[in-house]
Amino acid sequence: AEENGVLDKVKLIYPEEWGDIDFVNSSLEAFGVEKFIIPKGEHILAKQLYFPETRDWTSSFSPFQIDKVRTKIVNYSNKLNLSLNYSDRVYLTRNSRGVRSIENEEEVIKLLKEYGFSIIDFGELKFWEQVEVMKNTNCFISIHGAGFPNILYMKEGTSVIELINESYAEKEYKFPFFHLANSLKLNYMAQFGTIENKETALFNYRDNYNVADKDRLVNQNITIDINMLRTNIKLMI
Repeated sequence: AEENGVLDKVKLIYPEEWGDIDFVNSSLEAFGVEKFIIPKGEHILAKQLYFPETRDWTSSFSPFQIDKVRTKIVNYSNKLNLSLNYSDRVYLTRNSRGVRSIENEEEVIKLLKEYGFSIIDFGELKFWEQVEVMKNTNCFISIHGAGFPNILYMKEGTSVIELINESYAEKEYKFPFFHLANSLKLNYMAQFGTIENKETALFNYRDNYNVADKDRLVNQNITIDINMLRTNIKLMI
């Protein structure tokens, strides 16, 4: 919309329930778009509507557009002059989420601290604080999850290590963050972890929508080989 010169001529249709979602509202600040708030339960009729294309998979994106989004968000964040006390090596923990975490995370964190990594939970940071951390990060490590797209704000030539459930990768994982890292010109490495209940995990969870989300294969906790992680860190830092 901005590239085609219509952003300052249109309003963003904005559901009322988005009002308290920090990353939605904060990221929109960078574009200065005017909102048209729709109260819950109401509908509107628009004479003219611009609608973005919907794609099937997370990894379906235009590298050109992704780079423009990175530039837009990072340039805006530079104006905020935030100052955070984290190193340029970051490990993102999901321990507070309750699912899809590292079984032997204490060992993992002990190793990472040897190499000067800061341990961060993005649930404790606002959107622009997350951007500030990531744009200054040279090596980022985390298990596959919703925090990983923040590699979008890293500089070209920096490194990421994605910790992945090996069984999930074998079954259906499409490696969206490899594609994202590749388009951003980041160095990417995957390290696979094992799960204890491989025999009972739900391998075809997309066909089992009635099961509890925590029981799905993607959300199984994994165990990481510490010696392998040490080797991979040395390769990437």
